[in-house]
Amino acid sequence: MQVVHGFEALPLSEEPSVVTVGFFDGVHLGHRAVVDTTVARARERGVRSIGITFDRHPREVLTPGSEPRLLTTVERKAALIEASGLDLLLVLEFTPAFSRIAAEDFVRQVLVEGVHAQHAAMGANFTFGHRAAGTIETLPAIGAPLGLSAEGVSLYELGGRTVSSSSVRDALSAGDLA
Repeated sequence: MQVVHGFEALPLSEEPSVVTVGFFDGVHLGHRAVVDTTVARARERGVRSIGITFDRHPREVLTPGSEPRLLTTVERKAALIEASGLDLLLVLEFTPAFSRIAAEDFVRQVLVEGVHAQHAAMGANFTFGHRAAGTIETLPAIGAPLGLSAEGVSLYELGGRTVSSSSVRDALSAGDLA
């Protein structure tokens, strides 16, 4: 898997792709389901699979002091994602300016023009753009005029609990290593 850093790397080569976006802290079973779906859809289309993640938790920028303790470093996250078969991981800097990009501009500039995505596979709770205006429900309508289709990947449940980075943190805080 190739790891590329920064907006200056965009646009990537014009090879089409299937993309997913997320912070992917811990690369838990829910994240793996999203990444696995991305890889599968890319293989079905004969294109490369791309993941986009960020160098810091968005709350570090949006609400400083309230960001969660991270489960993995960017380097560890990349190593865990690599095992999934993803072709490329793009690590973007999450800055105040980036946080103000409108949802429509994110889709056009990053997903379509930046990584040449034809399809996006996102977690069911995925949000994007300024003030989280974009969701997995709005992404198909935003992307369609640009040639981008999208699908949501259901949240992963284990033992009656939704698996999320927050639930993993809560379990670890309670000493529940299982």
